[in-house]
Amino acid sequence: MEQVVLRIDGTRHALGKIKAGTYRQVLLLGEDYKNYSDQDLVDDMQEIIRVAFDLTKEQASRIDTDRIIPTFRKIQKLAMEVFIEKAAEVPNAEGSEE
Repeated sequence: MEQVVLRIDGTRHALGKIKAGTYRQVLLLGEDYKNYSDQDLVDDMQEIIRVAFDLTKEQASRIDTDRIIPTFRKIQKLAMEVFIEKAAEVPNAEGSEE
């Protein structure tokens, strides 16, 4: 899995393991983004980044604005990879016998 690092005020923060809650938030934002104003969309992306990187609200507020969308896209990509990996582990309902 790709290592994602975010710099805030010169300090490096590494993305930990993508959690189910983060995946759900990414999915919900992807489904409903058309109903958001541009600022609301950026705010929600910033909140997802905050949770994914385990940042404080103060740290998240200092993320460079030009890094929010690229960082969110990396989280989104990794969240989808995790989902696909987990879905592959689920037994195929058609192939299972009772």
